[in-house]
Amino acid sequence: MLAEFRAEHAALWDQIGIRTPVIFTLHAVAHTWKGNTPTRSMWAPGFWDDGDPKNPEHREATELGLLAHDEVSVSDLVEIEREELVEWVHGMAGADPVWSQQHLSLKRALKAYEAYVAAHGHPQIDGKAVPVTFERARLLVATTRSPLAQDRRQRGWQLPSGRG
Repeated sequence: MLAEFRAEHAALWDQIGIRTPVIFTLHAVAHTWKGNTPTRSMWAPGFWDDGDPKNPEHREATELGLLAHDEVSVSDLVEIEREELVEWVHGMAGADPVWSQQHLSLKRALKAYEAYVAAHGHPQIDGKAVPVTFERARLLVATTRSPLAQDRRQRGWQLPSGRG
């Protein structure tokens, strides 16, 4: 588990580079951020070099520029989708190169979406066709094609249920 966390940490900071990250966290973590907690320290870019939660460099590296505090629930931040829907979206994305372009043309993407629906129909979930709007399909493609999602798939990362 620790090796997986280290790999996720390295992948995250490789993506961030020299930019300043925006971090969303739990209510309890936000309230204790001012302390020098291990939860705070472990997100410093260099934490896993020494693993010392009391290293003042890690505290300095995780100073907040701004804390926006709001009461949110998991459903505000996480969307859980059925495997059938995700597989359908992967099929659609793989059927036309428009979905892998760095700058997505909405006009071309809409045509690709409509062609895929015409050829394959909507995903079947529990034996019923479930309509998927273009906007929802587009957002799911963007989510599943993100650099972090691609990195996880390349490393064989799986969700606890075996779906990845």
